[in-house]
Amino acid sequence: MATVKEQQDKLYSERWISILEKIFGPTYVSPGGEASAERFCSGLGLGDGSRVLDVGCGLGGPSLFMARRFGAEVTGVDASGNMIKRAERNRWALLFRN
Repeated sequence: MATVKEQQDKLYSERWISILEKIFGPTYVSPGGEASAERFCSGLGLGDGSRVLDVGCGLGGPSLFMARRFGAEVTGVDASGNMIKRAERNRWALLFRN
């Protein structure tokens, strides 16, 4: 019997993740993208030093948004190792872009 991680990695292959990003935008794998993250996060009272646990972080889109926009320290977790690998790449890309 496959573990949850194995099932998630099979479901979210690198190829499928790339397709989802083309549909929903870079760092996002679901509808709404950054506009949705903005609407949700603006009511949370986040600021410099806020700490957030993003469960099911996917590619890290909302996590990166909260860190960039509000200065929050965000820890993301996901059942898919492929998602975490891509989220880490996205995080490094953001760090080196700034």
